[in-house]
Amino acid sequence: MNMKRKIIIGCLTTVVLAGVAALAFIVWAASVPKHKDDPALRATLEKVYTSFLDAVDREDPILLMSVLTEERMRMYGDALKQNRLGKFPDDYFRAFKPIMPKMPPPNRFRYVAVTEGDKYANLIYVGNMNGFLRKTQDQQHFLVIQFEKEKGNWKYSIVVDPPANTVPHLEDRLAKNQLYFLKFKPFKPEKIELLP
Repeated sequence: MNMKRKIIIGCLTTVVLAGVAALAFIVWAASVPKHKDDPALRATLEKVYTSFLDAVDREDPILLMSVLTEERMRMYGDALKQNRLGKFPDDYFRAFKPIMPKMPPPNRFRYVAVTEGDKYANLIYVGNMNGFLRKTQDQQHFLVIQFEKEKGNWKYSIVVDPPANTVPHLEDRLAKNQLYFLKFKPFKPEKIELLP
C-alpha cells in the first residue's frame, strides 16, 4: 500500500509540474511583445545594401568604399596583399568579382523584420535562395544582411543565410507576428562572426 501511494503521489506531482510548466510557457508566449518595425531604418539599410550591389555591378570603387565598414575594407586589403593580387580598392573587382557568389537582391524575398542595436542592425528576409550565394537548388533560407554603425552612418558588413527550418513553424510565426526568434543569433543585432 505504501508503494502504491508513492507512485500515485509521484504521478500527481509530475502532472502538476507539467501543468505549471505549460501555464508558464503560455504566459511567457503571451507576454512576448509583437515586433515593431522601423520603416525609416529599413529604407536606409536597404539603400546601403542596394548601393553595395550597384557598386559591385558597376565596379565603382568610390561607391563601394562609401558603403563598406572599415573592418571589411581592411580585410579585403589584407587578402589582396597576402595573395599578391594588388591593393584595395584598385584591384578589388579584378580579384574578387570572378569568385564572388551572386548576391541576393532583397526585392526577391519576403521581408521579415529589421533588428537594431547600438552598433549593429540586421535586415531579415526569407525565401528561395536558388541561384544566389552558390545555391543551385530550391532551398528556403533566411537572408540576414548585417550593417554596422560607423561615425553615425550604417555600413554594409556581411550576409548570412541560415536555413528557414532554423525556426520551427515559421509561416505560423510570421502570420501571427510572433517573432521571438529575433532575440537569438543570427537574427539579434550583434556582430556576426565569419568562420576562418
